[in-house]
Amino acid sequence: MKLRSAVEAMAVIFVVMAAADRASALSGGFTYQGRLQQSGAPANGTCDLRFSLYDQAASGTQIGASDLQVGVAVQNGLFTVLVDEPGYFGSAAFDGSDRWLQVDVRCPSGTGSFTTLGPRQQLTATPYAFYTPVAGVADDLVCGGCVGANEIASGAVTSASIASGTIQQSHLAFTPGTVTSITAGTGLTGGTITTSGTIAANIGTAAGTVAAGNHTHAPSYWGLGGNGGTNPVTNFLGTTDNQALELRVNNTRILRLEPNATSPNLIGGFSGNSLGAGVHGATISGGGTLGFANQVTSHYGTVGGGEANTASGEMSTVSGGGNNTAQGASATVAGGSSNTASLDYSTVSGGYSNDASTIYATISGGWDNAITGGGAYGSIGGGRYNTASYEYATIGGGHSNSANANYATISGGGRSSPGDPSTGNRVTDDYGVIGGGGGNASGDGTGATDTATFATVGGGQANTASGSGAAVLGGQNNTASGKMATVGGGDGNSATDDGATVGGGVRNSAAAICATIAGGGPTSLFMPGNYVSQSHGTIGGGGGNRVEDEAGPLVEWYGTVSGGFYNTVTGSGATIGGGTLNGASGYSATIPGGELNTAAGNYSFAAGRKAIADGAGAFVWADSNDKELHAWGANQFVVRAVGGFWLVTAIDADGIPTEGMRLPAGSSQWEPIGAGGAQLSQSRSASSQQLEAENAALKERIEDLEGRLAAVEALLSLGDHGQGNTVSLLEGRP
Repeated sequence: MKLRSAVEAMAVIFVVMAAADRASALSGGFTYQGRLQQSGAPANGTCDLRFSLYDQAASGTQIGASDLQVGVAVQNGLFTVLVDEPGYFGSAAFDGSDRWLQVDVRCPSGTGSFTTLGPRQQLTATPYAFYTPVAGVADDLVCGGCVGANEIASGAVTSASIASGTIQQSHLAFTPGTVTSITAGTGLTGGTITTSGTIAANIGTAAGTVAAGNHTHAPSYWGLGGNGGTNPVTNFLGTTDNQALELRVNNTRILRLEPNATSPNLIGGFSGNSLGAGVHGATISGGGTLGFANQVTSHYGTVGGGEANTASGEMSTVSGGGNNTAQGASATVAGGSSNTASLDYSTVSGGYSNDASTIYATISGGWDNAITGGGAYGSIGGGRYNTASYEYATIGGGHSNSANANYATISGGGRSSPGDPSTGNRVTDDYGVIGGGGGNASGDGTGATDTATFATVGGGQANTASGSGAAVLGGQNNTASGKMATVGGGDGNSATDDGATVGGGVRNSAAAICATIAGGGPTSLFMPGNYVSQSHGTIGGGGGNRVEDEAGPLVEWYGTVSGGFYNTVTGSGATIGGGTLNGASGYSATIPGGELNTAAGNYSFAAGRKAIADGAGAFVWADSNDKELHAWGANQFVVRAVGGFWLVTAIDADGIPTEGMRLPAGSSQWEPIGAGGAQLSQSRSASSQQLEAENAALKERIEDLEGRLAAVEALLSLGDHGQGNTVSLLEGRP
């Protein structure tokens, strides 16, 4: 706490004049009395005072060293100290020149930094002139009888006070006699001697002996070169009373050891490093500087070093760094800058401006990461702007990710749009997982964390797994909203019902229970992807294919389109193998491929081109003619082959039919195969040529259609709406 008003003080020098005829040297110390006010009221307690002598009222040069007096008692604002008693200011400090005294104060003692009180106080002339060496000898002083024997105290004059040869026998008032005997005293041997003999010194270090001139005190004192044979029980460096011990360098404290009945305190480093009142077992190993001191304010707290660090929780630790705070009990900040571990057992290993504000929370590093709210046991490995706010939530790293559910996990990734903080990955339901990518979401985001649990997004961009147990493995703009629904990848795919699956592709939609689309999608920007609304329906691939439940949910099942283009299955168990524009609406109806074929009857079969199987169990195969061929009745077998019909029962070594029956083109009469085998070969050749011609014509039509579609796409890309709007219009169901 800083002193907010100046010290009112008065310097007084007390001197006792000796009745002697010679000058005598006195100590340079003088008594200083003052009054301290703190926040407008008289201060009380103990304070540290530092006195420095200067040759000018401001700035100037300091005379000698500072006199630091620790633990000065202050009562009702008043204190009294003896300044410069050991001679810190130096023997030449008071040579008649003007001197000013600067006072620095720190209250309470040992806490915070010193406050310099101003202005400096000038030391004026005193009632006594300090002793100077030139006044030490007064050879011309003669005063016979001035000092009587009764005026000299016993032992006041020693041999050290009498210069050699200054006292002669003539100066004595008696005549010297003769020594008749000598007795050996303590440390001597050989007496009593009355005539002649030898007195010997008893050399040794024990009591009753005389020390030799070359003796040492090695067993009793610590030597500059070290000591040997010590016993830590009896040989130690320290105090034996309840007083602190300080180690100073350049008269500035670098280590302070404070006794405490429970556990001692250790304060190292900057002299302004401090402990809270009544704290025990605290440690500040070092660091700190003016204005950025380290401090421990709770029992057993530790600051290892750095600057401006604070350990305020019991058994909390700040290992180093700057401006870090460990507030919770057993909380830890290992390093970095501006990090906070604010609740019990929380940890920040490093980085900048990270906040672990829940119990057992851990942030390994990074920048501006936070574990908040109910995020007990949460963990963030690193990255920037990541937030974990529920129990056991984990973020490995990345940028702007949020794990806002219990046991939520985000391995990494972050913003899909670098400038938009809302495009990071987010988990909103319990046990949700996002592996990486950007702008992905796990959970339904309703605010409740238990409605879409265990949802997973492996990576990619803008993917959403919002059903319980749903998964999107990758790609972009994909959605798995049904329970246990899955999208493997691709773009714009959706699995919206329970157990639905889309393996990949573009704009495919599995919208029924256990519906499956392996892949595929639109063949053009303007065409829809594949779509399944029939329970357990399947589309293998292709584009624009549909397996639909026209009668209502869960009425029609198990329809299949293996591939092709714009094929539609609406019957339960119906199958289309491929081709183009085919439709199977009958129960278990089948179309293997071809174009514009229809299997409308239950168990019906249609193949070729424009084969129409309307009757139940009907079988229709049509040739390449652009005309419909119907089987209106049930269980009919209808085939169109205007090039002829052959039933082959035998062939030769070259594969040429040799036996069987044939129905020639345009004929209603069957003929045996045999002698007319050559005719059959010729007919086969003609049919092949016709088929090749039809295929070439179809290819031209397809190329023409693709060219027109490309032209339309290019035209729309130049329009006001742009491609993005076109895609959004086509992403709905066809």
